[in-house]
Amino acid sequence: MNILASILIAIVAGVVLIITKAISVAKMINEGNYSFARFGLIAAFWAALTIPSLGSSCGPIGCTYGLHFGWVLELIQVAMPSNAIFFVMGGYAILSVYFFSHALGWIFYLLRAFARPVSR
Repeated sequence: MNILASILIAIVAGVVLIITKAISVAKMINEGNYSFARFGLIAAFWAALTIPSLGSSCGPIGCTYGLHFGWVLELIQVAMPSNAIFFVMGGYAILSVYFFSHALGWIFYLLRAFARPVSR
């Protein structure tokens, strides 16, 4: 399997996981079993990893923007295996799935709440 097919399968799997978890989150919010602390913790971790990772590389033609995770490994500064960045990015991907699923779950809940007729 070539790398493009692997990336496409991973993206499709991530989207399916996000939508499935978002439906679960919307149900938990509707039933009153939702933990706001969990969403706050996930959002804080996601923001703490995303904001410092934003970076740009500028050349003579223009700039490109992306996420650079090398700073996470530089904080540890121990003898790391060569594939350590793979594990850091994998952890970030899992955290992103949880963050976006909780955010989408809130959107699903709010859409359903606004779609209900108001009872008098």
